[in-house]
Amino acid sequence: MTEDEISYLAIHIGVALKRNYNEGHERYAQILLVSELGNSTLRMIESKIKRDFPHIQINRVLSYREYEQLLDIEEDFVVSTVRLTEKNKQIVKIAPFPTLYQLEQLGRLAMIDRTMPYIIERFFDEKFFLIIDKPITQKSLLKKACQRLEQSGYVDENFYPSVIEREAIVSTLLGENIAIPHTVGLLAKKQW
Repeated sequence: MTEDEISYLAIHIGVALKRNYNEGHERYAQILLVSELGNSTLRMIESKIKRDFPHIQINRVLSYREYEQLLDIEEDFVVSTVRLTEKNKQIVKIAPFPTLYQLEQLGRLAMIDRTMPYIIERFFDEKFFLIIDKPITQKSLLKKACQRLEQSGYVDENFYPSVIEREAIVSTLLGENIAIPHTVGLLAKKQW
């Protein structure tokens, strides 16, 4: 890539980040709460977390069985009242009546810097990078990328044909080495 192409791409990424996130933006720590406790005890734990840690947001509350079925954890970390197998995120195990030490662990994890650098890491998630070490056609490359998005649940089977249709209308190639393929319409099922 030439310096001009890299600069052009960097400007577009920078503008997108600015447009979607204000300067000094700070996001709340997102947690997954896993418990086999009854409703009243679970609500007590939720209120304790919300009261002691207003910068933590409980995204989901799952049972042990539901947690075990997950392939990937989207939240920043997991808080659990039962022993779990660690997946791709750290786990803080707490008692139904959390000790001071357990609460300190939870607070420490929640205070990890959650400002602009985190946003950039999220935009460039390594699971969406492809390393292609041999010649490949445009259609094969697009199919491979679209399959990765479909397997991750972001799009359905209509996404790839729409990308191909868009490329047939007008190429999304910018310069010689940069392309921003996209669909004719809005087809994403979710955003990351």
